[in-house]
Amino acid sequence: MGGGDNFELQAQRFMSNGYCSSAIRAFDYDATYLAFGNPPESDVDANQAALDAAVDQYRTDTGVDTIDLVGH
Repeated sequence: MGGGDNFELQAQRFMSNGYCSSAIRAFDYDATYLAFGNPPESDVDANQAALDAAVDQYRTDTGVDTIDLVGH
């Protein structure tokens, strides 16, 4: 049950390899339902919609067509 701040060390590695810090963003999603076993479909759908919106916002902010998603 971590957050995007858990990715800070990895973000620093990307930056040391030439990625611009403004090109790296974290996305936190609600995973509290995972503690109860199988997630309700509505929770999965809500997280997917939030991720879609975050990707669309990133594209709008940066003007890029393609982005890479990294997860754990």
